[in-house]
Amino acid sequence: FFSKNVSCIMLLPVVLIDSAGVLLFGYLYRLTKPQKSDPPCPGSDPIIGSFRYLERPLYRFMSERFARDHLVLFFLGPTRMYYLNSYAAFREAMVDNAEALSGRVTQKPIELLIGSNGGLVGTDGELWKQYRRFTLHTLRDFGLGRRGAEHCISLEAEELCSEIATRGGSEAIDVNLVLGRSVSNVICQLVFGSRLASDNPEFERILDAFNEFTANPRFQEENFKALAFLPISSRCTPLMRLLLKLPGMQGIIEKMNYLLDFCQQQVEAHAAEMPEAGFSEARDYIEAHLKHQQLNQQTDDNGADLFTNKRLGMAILDLFLAGTETTTTTCAGR
Repeated sequence: FFSKNVSCIMLLPVVLIDSAGVLLFGYLYRLTKPQKSDPPCPGSDPIIGSFRYLERPLYRFMSERFARDHLVLFFLGPTRMYYLNSYAAFREAMVDNAEALSGRVTQKPIELLIGSNGGLVGTDGELWKQYRRFTLHTLRDFGLGRRGAEHCISLEAEELCSEIATRGGSEAIDVNLVLGRSVSNVICQLVFGSRLASDNPEFERILDAFNEFTANPRFQEENFKALAFLPISSRCTPLMRLLLKLPGMQGIIEKMNYLLDFCQQQVEAHAAEMPEAGFSEARDYIEAHLKHQQLNQQTDDNGADLFTNKRLGMAILDLFLAGTETTTTTCAGR
């Protein structure tokens, strides 16, 4: 009788672990199983979702496989993703229902790595609204989207043509490099107030780091995986920390920290030159942000806690990520 009780006690942990595993598998299976009322789906497996059913490029696969469907469902891990497969569906979502669909996923990994959320892309709610309003207002004041920025763009176009002409066809030219430098100079003049891409010999390394984020398929794949398990890992901080230690994620974290350090150095350099009375007239985005911070602190405005130097660095990073590679790719005709 005693030996039977001991055997039962020893088997209890095994039974509990097996039961927990079955329940977890069943939960994940239900998460990744399309319902009858859902849009069409290319297929889905428990835990990994639709990864093995999708083909590259995704837009071509969706348009050919689901040519008659305006909305397609697929899964990134346990996360439901809805693909707008026609102009009519896109317009209905982004124009007719813009207010309802304007939210963003909370960037829990960024908070764990940096100790703060911020930027223009990965934020939501009041913080995003304040930064979006401030950034649009500031960039418009500097002439972006108007004739005011024409001189800056014309100058960089002349420099680009001059550099290409200097080579004289004697050697092969990396078009992406020279275009990327010219585009970055336009952004640098708006953000930093200088042609940093040409004046700083280290900027090519910085530009390469930006391109790693936006153009490297390996980095995009790792971001894809992180996004897939974000809903589950964001509820469990230890699991999130474990995912961030994976080899693929370490490369992304290293590049991101390098770029954030660079942006933060520019913020500190501008802050050191700021008079006690503040800038009378802001010459670039950083000075406008520092002036806005000082004004909020003096008036005890509610936005005083939202606008910080760390969030300024993150906003600068987003401006470069959003502008440099996309504009360079468009100009290069890729």
